Amino acid sequence: MSSDVPDLPVRISVLAACLALSAFFSAAETVLFSFQPDEVERRRGAAGADGVIAALRDRPRRLLITVLFGNMVVNVLFYSVSFLLFLDLGPTVGRGGVLALSVASLFCVLLFGEVVPKNVAVTFYRPLGRLMAWPLLVLQTVLLPIVWPLERAADAVAAVIGGGVHPLHTEELRLLVSLGAQEGTVEPGLGQMLADVVGLGEVCVSELMVPRVEMHGFDVRRSRSDLLAAFRELRTDVVPAYDGDPEEMLGVLHVKDVLFSRPETSPADVVQPIPYLPETITVERALAQCRREHCKTAFVVDEHGSVVGFVTMEALLEEIVGEIANEYTPEEPPELESLDEGVFRVLGGMNLRDWAEALDVETPSLGVDTVGGLVMALLDRIPVEGDCVRWGAFELTVEAVADRRAVSLIVRQVPGGAAGGGCGA
Repeated sequence: MSSDVPDLPVRISVLAACLALSAFFSAAETVLFSFQPDEVERRRGAAGADGVIAALRDRPRRLLITVLFGNMVVNVLFYSVSFLLFLDLGPTVGRGGVLALSVASLFCVLLFGEVVPKNVAVTFYRPLGRLMAWPLLVLQTVLLPIVWPLERAADAVAAVIGGGVHPLHTEELRLLVSLGAQEGTVEPGLGQMLADVVGLGEVCVSELMVPRVEMHGFDVRRSRSDLLAAFRELRTDVVPAYDGDPEEMLGVLHVKDVLFSRPETSPADVVQPIPYLPETITVERALAQCRREHCKTAFVVDEHGSVVGFVTMEALLEEIVGEIANEYTPEEPPELESLDEGVFRVLGGMNLRDWAEALDVETPSLGVDTVGGLVMALLDRIPVEGDCVRWGAFELTVEAVADRRAVSLIVRQVPGGAAGGGCGA
């Protein structure tokens, strides 16, 4: 057969070389882009191949164009040489043989030029990176007259179609944090904290505030001893203050200001004014405003300007780090308590997002922030003991009511059912 096909050994050698180079470029693409940003940063300024890796990653688009251009050239050369070879082999192997050889060559390129090199590169990217760094740097330098115009053209096209740098959306950031935790690059506890930080722009202060009906204000017309007694009774270090009319808040009273004041000092003299926040402001913006104004507390107002709650910096930070206990934190029952298989006791004031996440149900979007608010919204009236509603696969039965609110509920998991239906529906 070799006598019928001129230069057969040379052609086969060229094909083998092209296949090897294709494998090199395919592996190089995976290897260089497998280094995490922190790994690249540690190699920056280092001597030898590690420093070259960082230098190559500094221009990722140029590196990618170099690798893709090299891979395209060797693959085109491979198919061109193989096409000419199969033409010469046609009289010997026939049309069926040529077709079989063509399929085999395509299979070889896919398997040995793409799949196998990339799989090996994913596992051994660190040692392979050191081996490939210098050859890639030399190749990038040699091909710069070709690569540079391609890089500029790619930048121009990206600018036209909007391919510039765009900020990541919340869901994308949350996915990155989740993947980092799964891969072990982010510690589990830190991963949850980062996920909470990412979600700060989606949580409103109305979900974290102490509602107006639970605010224990103090009338500054009362005596200093009454104020100290109120601090002890409420087990808190700060209380909202008003002057005769609870609807007109003056600010807050801090226990340290009272204790360090003279005995004859009136509570009105140590009131600290605090800012007002709209109930729709996000935790992220609320934290920023509190930092700017150097305050630890703020009143929350509705669209009509009425005070609807009270929020502390501590409550905002707890959205990130979890509950912060101090000497004033009272012993409270858990917001969600398992009573039996598929049966839970839930406090009516539990945050709706936390409840939905704990029970793996869809977060209701009914304009309410608590589980008790969900029951009221589904009933469309003030709840009474024994009322029962359904959300998804759960029935919520009102166990206790106080001040026209559901304060305790029994939640049971039931099969089927539609959101918003009554129990047994």
